Amino acid sequence: MDVVSICIIAFFVIFMLLGYIKGFLGILLNVCKGVATIIIAYFLSKPFGDLLYKMGLGNLIGGKLETTLANVTPLANEVITSETQKEVFSNALTEMKIPEFLHEIITNLIGKNSFTNGETLGHYVGNAIASIACAFIGFVVLILALNIVLFIFRKIFKSINKMPVFGQLNRILGLVVNFLYAWMIISVLFWAVALVSTFIPEVGEFVANVFKLNQEPMTIARWLYEHNLATMIYKHFVK
Repeated sequence: MDVVSICIIAFFVIFMLLGYIKGFLGILLNVCKGVATIIIAYFLSKPFGDLLYKMGLGNLIGGKLETTLANVTPLANEVITSETQKEVFSNALTEMKIPEFLHEIITNLIGKNSFTNGETLGHYVGNAIASIACAFIGFVVLILALNIVLFIFRKIFKSINKMPVFGQLNRILGLVVNFLYAWMIISVLFWAVALVSTFIPEVGEFVANVFKLNQEPMTIARWLYEHNLATMIYKHFVK
């Protein structure tokens, strides 16, 4: 057996053993702990942040910021309207010696907050920053809360693995899932190699020699190279 095929088999074995040890539910929790946790926290941070704002946190942060801005620039006490909002805000940033290249970024960020005519600049900016701060605090709190929940579930799922029937099924599903995951990783890697080979002939020749393309007998490396899982999935969904 060729070296590449042996390396691939070892790669599959390692992933399958990890999948068997963790179990399907353990793998699912690992996925949730990473990407899913951030996505869920991101979409819930705004409504949760609004709740924190209404509970008094917004007034607390906004009031302190309004007082601080009033001490930094007299423009904080200037009344703004929809027509003068951008001009007054830009002048305040200039007076506070904020670099000009940051003006547009800060204006767009804070400008998303609604305001009423006759509101002072300090009050408006303070409330806008307080709203952003509450959303950020909400995001952090949700991340921590979700990780605590997942930690509890992880403890529960570890005991599930000890159950005679369900635990064994969970481990076998974990083994299968990690087998497919390993196959997908190799497929993406082989797909990238094939793509580079089309532009660089030397790479194509190297691949043909290493994977023993157009040679007999069929090797595991060659079979995986010619039966690319990523390509099959792509063709299936394109059709």
